[in-house]
Amino acid sequence: MLECWQGIVAAKQQLQKDQTVNLACDVSGRQFIDEFTDIYLAVQGGQLPDGVYYAESDLVIIRQETRSTLARVQAVNRGRQTSLVLRCHFGSDTQGASMHLVPRTVCHVTNLMRCVTDADDQVPH
Repeated sequence: MLECWQGIVAAKQQLQKDQTVNLACDVSGRQFIDEFTDIYLAVQGGQLPDGVYYAESDLVIIRQETRSTLARVQAVNRGRQTSLVLRCHFGSDTQGASMHLVPRTVCHVTNLMRCVTDADDQVPH
């Protein structure tokens, strides 16, 4: 667990140094699943910019004004209109992010890191 947290901290520090792409998205919906919230986003402009990729299990930061939260990419739908489904756990949401990520609002998504375990990389023999 400590290794995972150190990876997140290092990735956030690297984001501050690099020129990262903040993907503008429109919130199109949300769904509650147990203690989690799935946020449905439509990418503004319809497509991801060149060189920007998102995959299931990526860890991202969702920003909206001064509020931000971590989320895991649940699904990426590519087509005429690229959309993302992000799963969040707001817990004790001290910033009030959950109240502001509602349909017809805009947020910015930044890819933080890819979360892959050794089991994900193994190929059955």
